[in-house]
Amino acid sequence: MKNWTNGGTSRIHVLAKLRRTAPLEKEVEALKTENIVLRTELQNKQGVVGRLEILVRERSNRVDQLTEIIDRLRQQNKRLDAEAEDLAEIVRNWRKPT
Repeated sequence: MKNWTNGGTSRIHVLAKLRRTAPLEKEVEALKTENIVLRTELQNKQGVVGRLEILVRERSNRVDQLTEIIDRLRQQNKRLDAEAEDLAEIVRNWRKPT
């Protein structure tokens, strides 16, 4: 059996050590809780970022599709303008008395 007063660890030293470790244990538990909360927030934000990246890709693809349509319509308008000019010239020439 250990002698608490001679040569061994005194009861006072044990109690003092417990008093010092109790606040540290509370702090460790608080930090663990904070770590869990921060990790959860990070996972949520990473999920949001992932969804936003998907939306950006989809919108970018749609913009590319619409740009192609606009280019095709511009080319079609140029052809129609040229055709309208040709027809207008034919009409002008047709109305001229010979």
